Amino acid sequence: MEAGHDPVKLLEQKKAANKYIYELYEKWLTTHADTLKPKTKKDMIALWKNYVLPKIGKQRVNDIDSNDIEDLLRPIQSIYAANKVLALLSKAFNLAEKWKMRPLNSNPCKHIKKHKEHVREEMLSNEQFAALLEACDYFIHNGSQYENLSSKAIKCIMLTGARRNEILHAKWEYFNELHGLLHLPDSKTGAKKIALPQDVVDIINSIPRYSDYIFQSTTKEDSPIYDVKYVWAKIKQRAGVKPDLRVHDLRHNFASRLASLGVTLHQVGELLGHTQANTTKRYAHFFTESKREVATRVLEGVKQQQ
Repeated sequence: MEAGHDPVKLLEQKKAANKYIYELYEKWLTTHADTLKPKTKKDMIALWKNYVLPKIGKQRVNDIDSNDIEDLLRPIQSIYAANKVLALLSKAFNLAEKWKMRPLNSNPCKHIKKHKEHVREEMLSNEQFAALLEACDYFIHNGSQYENLSSKAIKCIMLTGARRNEILHAKWEYFNELHGLLHLPDSKTGAKKIALPQDVVDIINSIPRYSDYIFQSTTKEDSPIYDVKYVWAKIKQRAGVKPDLRVHDLRHNFASRLASLGVTLHQVGELLGHTQANTTKRYAHFFTESKREVATRVLEGVKQQQ
């Protein structure tokens, strides 16, 4: 054997360099997937199966270049799905380099730009916001048990800016009535504290404690409410707002309202549980508009004194 050359190691490297994309997926599934949050893992597997494997699953990892990636992404109609597939493949090829399936610094996704995503930034008017709260109250007092709980959950989302599942999956053990907080041991961005205004504390206290979950499913034992789409549609109809308004838009609207009240970008990021400043910067224009309104009122005051 020549110095510095291990035949066994060389054979292993050669085998690794001849792996197919479906084998990269299998390695990803057994080695990396369990490091992801359950929902993220499920979504990523769906991307592999729906977009990646049917297109390039039988091609060799080492043969894939940027043209192959662009060909794969081009037919995907949703820019959001395309961006997710690109992010998935970029990570997968980084892992492929680590696992000796490709040379170092050869990621074919490196110079492919993701699509610019258009953020829905329309802010609800005070009248629309009040109408949604009134509609929630209507179904809280007049709806079925499911409509009652779902409406309470939606109202909590409106008044806290929390993510949907941060409220729907909240357990009683997370609830700190004394300090008005929900202590989430885990969320999309890790452990998190959600500040609860008194109205939300009162809503939570109005719910009977007969399960680990605050918003206990009315059909499945020891499980939270799975979804609120049905009740949300009824609330929107009663409030007279656009039918395409999503529950997630309530979170954006909460952030926008904070901005209009003069809360700093940093404070908004802390309240929403953002881990990256860039995530909060999407609301920066609301801060600009708020400052402009303040400056305008100051100028008007000066003119009146002249």
